Amino acid sequence: MKKAILLVIAMLLTPVLLFRIAIPACAFSADTSLSATYASFVGEDEGDHSGCSVASAGDVNGDGYDDILIGACWDEEGGEKAGQTYLILGKTGGWSMGVDLSMADASFVGEHAGGRSGFSVASAGDVNGDGYADILIGAFGDSEGGSNAGQTYLILGKASGWTLDTPLSWADASFVGEDENDCSGVSVASAGDVNGDGYDDILIGAACDEDGGDDAGQTYLILGKASGWAMDTSLSSVDASFIGEYARDRSGWSVATAGDMNGDGYDDILIGAHQAEENIGIDPKDNGKTYLILGKGEGWAMDVPLSMADASFIGESAGDHSGWVVATAGNVNGDNYDDILIGAYQAEDDKEGAGKVYLVLGKAEGWTTDIPLSMVDASFIGEQAEDGAGYSVSSAGDVNADGYDDILIGARWAEDSELGAGKTYLILGKEREWTTGTSLSSADISFNGEDAGDNFGSSVASAGSVNGDEYDDILIAARWDEVGGAYAGQTYLVLSNYPVLISCNSNGDRVDQFFPGENVYVKGVNLEPNTEYRIWIQDDPITAEDSTLHSNEDPSSSLEEITTDDLGNFGPALIWSIPSDIPNTFRNYDIVANKGVALLGQSYSFDDDHIDSLGVVGFVAPVPELPTVTLLSMGLAGLVGWFGLRRWGVRGNR
Repeated sequence: MKKAILLVIAMLLTPVLLFRIAIPACAFSADTSLSATYASFVGEDEGDHSGCSVASAGDVNGDGYDDILIGACWDEEGGEKAGQTYLILGKTGGWSMGVDLSMADASFVGEHAGGRSGFSVASAGDVNGDGYADILIGAFGDSEGGSNAGQTYLILGKASGWTLDTPLSWADASFVGEDENDCSGVSVASAGDVNGDGYDDILIGAACDEDGGDDAGQTYLILGKASGWAMDTSLSSVDASFIGEYARDRSGWSVATAGDMNGDGYDDILIGAHQAEENIGIDPKDNGKTYLILGKGEGWAMDVPLSMADASFIGESAGDHSGWVVATAGNVNGDNYDDILIGAYQAEDDKEGAGKVYLVLGKAEGWTTDIPLSMVDASFIGEQAEDGAGYSVSSAGDVNADGYDDILIGARWAEDSELGAGKTYLILGKEREWTTGTSLSSADISFNGEDAGDNFGSSVASAGSVNGDEYDDILIAARWDEVGGAYAGQTYLVLSNYPVLISCNSNGDRVDQFFPGENVYVKGVNLEPNTEYRIWIQDDPITAEDSTLHSNEDPSSSLEEITTDDLGNFGPALIWSIPSDIPNTFRNYDIVANKGVALLGQSYSFDDDHIDSLGVVGFVAPVPELPTVTLLSMGLAGLVGWFGLRRWGVRGNR
């Protein structure tokens, strides 16, 4: 099936607006073997527990590929259980299984023994507005501010200069817990942009803080800014904080952005308090509670009681531990409101400890406090007793590029293949038909842990698009895996392995617009290995109404022949040297990869793909000879443009 994209083709340099409407098929199925993954990363030493947390770093070096964070909270490079965090930079190909984390692109070593740095890791978003994503690393056992006060480190993105074994004392900024035993940094997250100033903001959870009572917990908000970041900043001096309602709540054990749940343009905040004992007609013990704080332009303050939150959600039963983990789900139903996930890994229903995950759909209004989780929009129940489904949850991003975000759920103790091997579920987004009480046995896709005791799914995350192919990839950690030694840990990267073509420069960096005198290159990813293709540029983009392939419309006036490597990749390959003396007038082109003999006038088959076109992607470039186009509109906020249809998708045998 094809994705249509509406393109504004401006005279001169009008921006291009892209709207995807395609639904490619997904590449995996239930009980997918980990042999289907494309890469894994193994802890350096026994006892490291690499993968105790995993996250997308965003694009920290600005190369167009998203990057990966892996925390190893018991690593001893900087002292016993000082912890270490690894950064793996994205790239088009060359991923492989069993890569030792000593081969990572960069790493950050904990300052002090017992700090457990890397227990939580996250992208900070872009907190200083320089165009590079930034990194958060939590060390809840750090004692800079007193025994176990905790410390969180901020590492700003940059184009180059990443190295292994960087001491966290060299971070660009850090935030120190207010009091001993606060355990600040037990959870860290980007808040998104909660106040709409264009800078992303930071959340730090201190689940054992006592301002609201013993272990009531406190969560801190640090607003982004262009400069003025400093090491050893006390959390007492940050922009806002939220205090747990009661002793033992452990609010801030999990924190996350909620995305923009009410569509007001401000990102919102989630805070989990998994030991909250709210009485809703049941034995009030550890049912847990999750708080939603809506974004706003101003009015942020310190020491705000969580009883003042805009909405809250209460666990169904005693011992559920709802709010153990919270996350944005992205926009799973395509309604332009972001949605949220709440994990209750000890929820029982009819199976003790099976676990349960709740989905709350976004909406413009109607938020209230103390909403029973039994009344939310959807829920997913663990398959077997003691699975612990919901120990980890995350948005998966959009793994199949259908316009709906998808959901990841980790069940670290699931025993499908081996005792305690673990299992992770992927639930694909859809417009409607979300229901409560859905068994995870009906998930769209699942992945089984390799060996007994691996605890596969102990941490899950979207990786973003690490290979630049427009499909989001996923991370699944098995922190007890023993490939690198007892409990060294292993993290798996699951690529959404759709074949794709990418227009680029000679270095392979993605380029979507070219100018007179420049060279157009293309690279292919995940095509058929060791296969010859003919590449042409389609001047008249393929549509359902006209699917004929016309090589005489190729402005380069030639068909290039390439052969893929053992992984099905090729390039960068030069396909067009644009003359320097042509007008500065732009339009869209498609690139077509066609196996075997390319015959003029063949018709592209959308259903059977009988001519084996495996990829089409578009770019914008000058028009050698001004084409005839139809003027449809002269609106769009004053932009004078021409409208056309472009097809941008991946076609292969289904």
